[in-house]
Amino acid sequence: MNRRHLTLLSVGVAAFLIAGGGAYALDLSRSTAGSTSANPVLPQIAPAARSSAASTDPAQVPGVVGYLNTGPETVAYLTWQVDASGSFSGTLDTAAVSGTAPSETVVPHVNQSVFGQVSGSTIALQEGGHTDTGTLAGGALTLNVVQQDGTIAPVDFTSATPAQYNAALASLRTTVDSANGQARTAMYTQQSIAQLQKDYAALGNDQSSLVTDVGQIQPDLHTALNDVSGEEVAEGQVVSEAKQGTDVDTVCSDAYTVASDGYTVQSDSYTVSSDLDSVTSDLADLRSALPQLRADLAVVQAADPSYAGDGGGPLPGDVASEMTSAHNVAVAQVAKANAQIDTVNGYVATAQTYAVKAARAGGCSAPDPEPTPIPHLS
Repeated sequence: MNRRHLTLLSVGVAAFLIAGGGAYALDLSRSTAGSTSANPVLPQIAPAARSSAASTDPAQVPGVVGYLNTGPETVAYLTWQVDASGSFSGTLDTAAVSGTAPSETVVPHVNQSVFGQVSGSTIALQEGGHTDTGTLAGGALTLNVVQQDGTIAPVDFTSATPAQYNAALASLRTTVDSANGQARTAMYTQQSIAQLQKDYAALGNDQSSLVTDVGQIQPDLHTALNDVSGEEVAEGQVVSEAKQGTDVDTVCSDAYTVASDGYTVQSDSYTVSSDLDSVTSDLADLRSALPQLRADLAVVQAADPSYAGDGGGPLPGDVASEMTSAHNVAVAQVAKANAQIDTVNGYVATAQTYAVKAARAGGCSAPDPEPTPIPHLS
């Protein structure tokens, strides 16, 4: 059985369910004061007619008295009616906090039968198969309750109306609602900080990826330059052959080789264009990450106006610096990539010029048209 021990008043009273019986019993977990004698066992007292008081909103019936005990996580309300012999019967209504925030609830246990005997200022009360004794005087009830560890501690009740019990129960529920709300807010704040940290790191990664992918274009430019240089040599050979009157078939065959070299340069430009696909993707990620990070910080600061990098998240100033850095990196890398685009487009145009010159020198078929230049990034 799962028992939740709860502190009541200043004496450490706990409340728990009796396994199997469904009754609600009072038990003391610790005490700062109390009797050292054991509770006497009373003879079985026949229960009198039960009070008609309702647990959630018991009506005040003439002759019915009520006593209230409240604690940080429990409320208990005893009501009974005494007959001429001093015997009484009534009910015990209790409510206790169950669970942990943000899922705490107030669990009521209602209409539990109590009965006993009042003799002057002495009272013996039977409930849930056990007897507690105490004193009743001046509107105050004190019961000496045996705890689970065998010690005895006093539990104090004060005279109260059903309306006061209802108010105490409402206050307990308000406290639980507040605790749940605070716990949910704390969880939401921590989740927001975690998202901020994640997106902050992602923005840094986006910058690194962009710089790396733009850098991958440069080796492809070197390859294209080498291919253009080789085509230039082949074009010069065709022109020389044509001037020397070399056989037309040989000249045109060499001219086709020049055109093929030009197609190789075009292929190099396609490789650069493929590299640019990665750059474009990096730019899209970075540009979407900027407003997301700004929004993340706004959410965190709305949840915690005093946020200063606690909870493992970045400082607001660091977020601002990272966003500025990302913007500047994007601008610089776009400019660098566009310069590389201009370079490779220039190589393709030059290669086309060599192919055309070689074909004209030998009166050969013209090469295929030059492909559309690679557009700039924006």
